[in-house]
Amino acid sequence: MPSHTLIIPTHNEKPSIEAVLSSSQEIFNRAGIDPEMIVVDDGSDDGSRELWDELILRIPRLTVVILRKHYGKSAALRAGMDQAQGQILI
Repeated sequence: MPSHTLIIPTHNEKPSIEAVLSSSQEIFNRAGIDPEMIVVDDGSDDGSRELWDELILRIPRLTVVILRKHYGKSAALRAGMDQAQGQILI
């Protein structure tokens, strides 16, 4: 069970999500933390869905939750929290 879970709600973030995940992983690595990372795709229509399969293979402990339509940030955060296993949610 992870000690920390990072929840990242996204909507049409294809150009930046790889950099966000990479930077986040680097920060956690420096702190000696192996977090669970959950990305919630809040109904993106920019092609980011095609990126998730690739990122799941490259990034350990990454979970992607895909919402079928855009529900908003609160709903995306809630969906991420529902999946989180860490004791500390970020």
